[in-house]
Amino acid sequence: MKIFFLLSVFVRGQYAPTDFPDTTTGDSSDISCWHCDAVNMTECDNIGAMKPCLGENQVCMIEVRKREGELEQICMGCKSRRACLDNKKQNSKGKWKNHQCRPEAWWKRAPSVCRQCCNDSDNCARDFVLINDGVGPLLASEWNEDLII
Repeated sequence: MKIFFLLSVFVRGQYAPTDFPDTTTGDSSDISCWHCDAVNMTECDNIGAMKPCLGENQVCMIEVRKREGELEQICMGCKSRRACLDNKKQNSKGKWKNHQCRPEAWWKRAPSVCRQCCNDSDNCARDFVLINDGVGPLLASEWNEDLII
């Protein structure tokens, strides 16, 4: 019913196409970030792309998932500072044994998801993950460092 109403109003000429927000444009920030969602850095480099951050997305986010100590997924891209830092807080929430971020190669008891935020260069996310041959830092303390300037 809602779609029919909007369509009938549009057809009657009450709204011009310029009345609808354009979601393809936005103010670009001073930073660009590498964007990818891949199983490893080789695939990330092959399918990813550098994109300017738009609107409130002012930092580069990094998320690395491991299962039984083995890399499973890498995700990078632009994100708002607040959302990125909120996700990063999940790295070490709860008791030590329950932390989500367990980057150590020996940790095989449960899945690990580690998140980080950076904005010191366009390549900060890629540079961070390329540590240790593309699996990222192996210490939780490095995932918890403040990399936002």
